[in-house]
Amino acid sequence: GGGLSPEQAVARMKVSGTGENYQGLWQVVRDARPLPANALVADLAAFPRVATVSGMVATMSEIDSVFENVTEVQKAGWQTPADHPDLVPHKETKRLASLFAQFQQDPESRVHPDAYQSLLTQALALSRALDAAVAAGDAAAAGTQFTALQKSCKECHKAFRDN
Repeated sequence: GGGLSPEQAVARMKVSGTGENYQGLWQVVRDARPLPANALVADLAAFPRVATVSGMVATMSEIDSVFENVTEVQKAGWQTPADHPDLVPHKETKRLASLFAQFQQDPESRVHPDAYQSLLTQALALSRALDAAVAAGDAAAAGTQFTALQKSCKECHKAFRDN
């Protein structure tokens, strides 16, 4: 008792708004089967209170945060948003490019196949072009580069994260 069937879990994921692009997660939930009761016994003291992430996970988490900042800057016409005076456009875009460069050096990232490396190289080039456009005060080019970078990220996530 107390467990969800795969169908109930899928319904719960829909209600919770789980992104449809996480195809692998949806498949795992659909394929889930109950464990015997003795397999569910755990020492609660063995579970950490806080999960510390590193490597690609930590870098991607920081990229997500900076992406949100850059989106706010974009909404403000590539200027510092009035409600976020701490966001300096060129610092945020430079930080974004720096994070993509870190991925190229990360041992976890370097073991991915050539197709991933190609998408990473593309994302780095686009993030650098975005940074250059913002530094030059070229809002039109910044918008074009940011849109291309968003598309590049979605393409990479679809191929390498969501399955």
